[in-house]
Amino acid sequence: MEFADIHIHALSGVDDGARTEDEMYSMIDKAYRSGTRVICFTPHCAPKYFGFNGDKINKSFRKAAKYVQRQYPDTQVYLGNELQYAREFSSWIKSGECRTLNDTRYLLVDFPLNEEKEAIVRGVRSVLSTGYQPILAHVERYTHLNKDLKTIYELKSDGALLQMDSQSPVGGFGFFVKLASRRILKEGLIDLISSDAHGVGDRTPDLSAAYKYVLDQYGDSRAERLFAANALKILKGKDIREEF
Repeated sequence: MEFADIHIHALSGVDDGARTEDEMYSMIDKAYRSGTRVICFTPHCAPKYFGFNGDKINKSFRKAAKYVQRQYPDTQVYLGNELQYAREFSSWIKSGECRTLNDTRYLLVDFPLNEEKEAIVRGVRSVLSTGYQPILAHVERYTHLNKDLKTIYELKSDGALLQMDSQSPVGGFGFFVKLASRRILKEGLIDLISSDAHGVGDRTPDLSAAYKYVLDQYGDSRAERLFAANALKILKGKDIREEF
């Protein structure tokens, strides 16, 4: 199985992911060894924490793309951002400070993990109202949302897509996140699973353990959609939503 990872913090020196070029290259190496053949780098767009870092991102992405072309010519790389939601997001996209995924209408968006669920719903609906397609990052990790299946269903019905971190269903973020993630998966609410990797230690770009869990529980077709097919459609700007 060849994976497509569209949530990964592997660009060096731009956020809280890879700190050095060597670490960036090591993350790319590990992703490749574990089966990933499509990477969309998604450095944080959170000016409060990292400033407007577009120039740094572009410079680091060029180095990463050059490395991949040389070392792994069968791998495709793309660029986006993980937006920490703020009311100004639309102007940031128009100015180029924040990127959608591969310049499509799809926008990876997150919130503080302890954000109130009402604020998450308002933010997601705000993104939808501008015509962008929000992908809510790591839905299973929001402490005030992850047990509320009714609200998660409402987000899906509104038109949001839901991304899960690969470490969640295999216990990487603790017992309660594992339970929440498995419950959300069982309900069929997740659209794609990505690494959300930040290094080569605890939060790595290895998708294989989560893939095995989904494969064993739900079969080939669903595992292929969550770990590859839906991500590839997103990067091409295609619609992946099913009747819900």
